[in-house]
Amino acid sequence: MKQLVFSSWHFMRLLRLVVGISFVVTGFVQHDGVAVAFGSFFFLQALFNVGCCAANGCNTNYSSPKDNKQQQVIFEEVKP
Repeated sequence: MKQLVFSSWHFMRLLRLVVGISFVVTGFVQHDGVAVAFGSFFFLQALFNVGCCAANGCNTNYSSPKDNKQQQVIFEEVKP
């Protein structure tokens, strides 16, 4: 758990942390529960390094396909 919190800090994680803290502080100053809730959400995302689909769950595979040959498509007319 300690390793999860203190490792792999990157730009988006720091941005979520700053946004979360600013929303929480603003919510407490203005007595706005919704701002505190949103801020807590972003803060916890940054703290536990979870994003859109969990920790690095939305990565895409950038490797190119091994077979780049173009295949000829044959179209058939369908009559009703």
